Amino acid sequence: MKFRYGWLLVMSGVMLTLTGCHQSCSNTPAPSSPSSSSTSSASCETEDCCTEAPSRAEILAKSQNTEDSAPAQDGFQSGPAVGEDVPGPFHPLNVTGEHAGKTACLYCANGGNPVAVVFAREVNPTVATLLKKLDEATIKNGSQNMGSYAVFCSDQKGLAEQLKDMAGKQKLQKLVLSIDNPAGPKSYEIAKDAEVTVLLYTEFNVKANHAFKKGELAAKDIDRVVADVSKIVSAK
Repeated sequence: MKFRYGWLLVMSGVMLTLTGCHQSCSNTPAPSSPSSSSTSSASCETEDCCTEAPSRAEILAKSQNTEDSAPAQDGFQSGPAVGEDVPGPFHPLNVTGEHAGKTACLYCANGGNPVAVVFAREVNPTVATLLKKLDEATIKNGSQNMGSYAVFCSDQKGLAEQLKDMAGKQKLQKLVLSIDNPAGPKSYEIAKDAEVTVLLYTEFNVKANHAFKKGELAAKDIDRVVADVSKIVSAK
């Protein structure tokens, strides 16, 4: 009986300790302002009992990070999202440009400059118009060393000749055309159902992402893509 009575006393003491700790956490006053120097959330005296609640500033920061990493502006995700860094080097076959006929890293060639890169599946008039508009934007922003290139993710026979023909007809001056495997560079995660993916980035950070499924890209979309070039170049 003494053993049972003592055991009950011990358990009662434990329950009282836990209750007191819970009350201490519940009754701790909240900080008056998230910007004050004393805004760190109070914890109970027993540090192992409570975890520090996030401040309003932290919640807002997380919300902002979520917005910055939002999916592509055109409805589904293809390639790195806005706010993410461009994954890194890859070496497509360059069809035009300085290294025509060789595999060369266009990501490396452009460095931290403002860059427009298009991942496409096939050559068609709409894609040709998009590339022409981005070539013009590249020329216009030459003083800021803007670069641009297109990567055709395809193993279609005769594609290189098609690209050379398009470059001539569109009179592309700066935008470089290249070919990669049908999946595209692995780390870029180009969606299988994305016929066209456009990334606009500077300092290796994506500022705009536009992705289109087959048949979706239209003249108004091209205008919107070109307008977003302003997000990677400085206003004059």
